Amino acid sequence: MTKWANPPAAGKAGTASLFAIVHHWPGLPVRFTDEFERQVLELAARPERWMVATADIHRCLMKRFPYIIYFRRVDPERIRITVVKHRRRHPDYGRERK
Repeated sequence: MTKWANPPAAGKAGTASLFAIVHHWPGLPVRFTDEFERQVLELAARPERWMVATADIHRCLMKRFPYIIYFRRVDPERIRITVVKHRRRHPDYGRERK
């Protein structure tokens, strides 16, 4: 099974977003985290299945939340999540991350 890595910059943005809305929708962070983890397991199992966004970056739309996960294959056994962003964010947001 392919492993995945989450660089610190990608994690901070997602965590900040969740803390900002936790007071309005209790339980939403748990549902988001569960969905994110399920999606990452799918990515890691079959990374070649997902759409190519640029030369080596793939993208995956989360099913229950309006977020996109961008990732790349580091080697045959690992993927690296480069950006997790809301679908309404500017298309270039996070593109410079490796």
